[in-house]
Amino acid sequence: GMIADARSLVDRARHMAAEFKFQYGYDIPVSYLAKKIADRAQIFTQTAWMRPLGVSVMLIGIDDESGPQLYKCGPAGSYVGYKACCSGEKDQEARNFLEKKFKKNPQLNKDKTIKMAINALQTVLGEDFKA
Repeated sequence: GMIADARSLVDRARHMAAEFKFQYGYDIPVSYLAKKIADRAQIFTQTAWMRPLGVSVMLIGIDDESGPQLYKCGPAGSYVGYKACCSGEKDQEARNFLEKKFKKNPQLNKDKTIKMAINALQTVLGEDFKA
């Protein structure tokens, strides 16, 4: 099922990150981890005896050289970097909301990013989040 696929993929990503840190002495770059996860997902699509993974993975991290990064890895083995991303049941509505907000190319800090994420959830889900 999807929960088992997600758990397996997260455990594998944690193992890759720990192994990378042990081997090289610094945290794994988000882009490299996204590529490795996508490569693993793509292997599952190559042979008939392996069931493809049924989940997408979003990786978020802060790289010392590149700054904040967001990647989305699909079940077919693709991975793409984003400024903002969504996934799930109402992802098209959330994508439309984010496209409107990012059309002006805003300069976001941590607080503005959190407020935009909460605003996106409120708009898409139609609920008011109380503090």
